[in-house]
Amino acid sequence: MQGLNLKLQEEYKKLWKKFIAHEEITDFPEPLIYESWQRCRQMNVDHEQINAYEVLSENALKELREKNKFLLQVSMPTLENLYGFVAGSGFVVALSDENGYLMEVCGDDNVRDSAQRGNWIAGASWSEFSAGTNVVGTTICLDRPLSVIGYEHFCHCSHKWAGAGAPIHDSDGKIIGIVALAGLIDNAHAHSLGMVVAAA
Repeated sequence: MQGLNLKLQEEYKKLWKKFIAHEEITDFPEPLIYESWQRCRQMNVDHEQINAYEVLSENALKELREKNKFLLQVSMPTLENLYGFVAGSGFVVALSDENGYLMEVCGDDNVRDSAQRGNWIAGASWSEFSAGTNVVGTTICLDRPLSVIGYEHFCHCSHKWAGAGAPIHDSDGKIIGIVALAGLIDNAHAHSLGMVVAAA
């Protein structure tokens, strides 16, 4: 488990259980994650949901891709290049729009099957409102690169996953998309964040 701090994960597991039980938390390793959990609670995100529940229809996804045609054209070579670095290592790479809807997902078949069960698929919304604390939605909220590992996720369905996300900006500095890398927590790698930052 390269880059995975097991002791820290155990601490996050305890903190997550305390947070869900509405117990007082006086010390938290990463304030940005705690703030995201609080946002999720305020939005009434279901911490027990089994997947990202909002998925666009085929027509709506087609329209989304058409609207973001330029972003897709300029980003796909980079996305494919990033996947080239992680192919065979149990990761999936994704590109979302500025609202957290995944437009493209590429990765190894075995991990894509696992990812699809959680709706890590093209057309799914990974905003915080739809999927809790995660590398797409929380990166959008913070407008900065971020890694989210295991129990740092708000929703139980993502606790076996780890990933990193980075915002893509236009010439005016506005977020136009997110490039993200995700894999099962056993494949967590210390260099994931650096790779997606370089890609963005």
